[in-house]
Amino acid sequence: MSREVFDSASKRNVWKLPYVGSFHDGDEENFREYNSFISGFYQHEGHNYLAKCRLIHTSDSRNVLLMEKVEYAEYQSNMPFWVDFVDCQQVGFNSKGQLVAYDYGNF
Repeated sequence: MSREVFDSASKRNVWKLPYVGSFHDGDEENFREYNSFISGFYQHEGHNYLAKCRLIHTSDSRNVLLMEKVEYAEYQSNMPFWVDFVDCQQVGFNSKGQLVAYDYGNF
């Protein structure tokens, strides 16, 4: 495990914190997820299929990720092709009902 995930106070987002035992891996995954999101490369039919997120640099040089909360969607064979490229098909629906990937640090 490289990160711990906690609901935000509003319950609309989650915090992804690098796990203390594997600081560099979780830190790097947060950085990669953020860069993948802002690149705009991962789009299909006009929408970004990565959950929205932003990166926050802490005073102790950690990368903490704040990501929109996503409700898990069980894999189905009729899902879009890109779901098969997400590690363990970790996808779900955001508050707008869009199917998005929520764990793509190793995408």
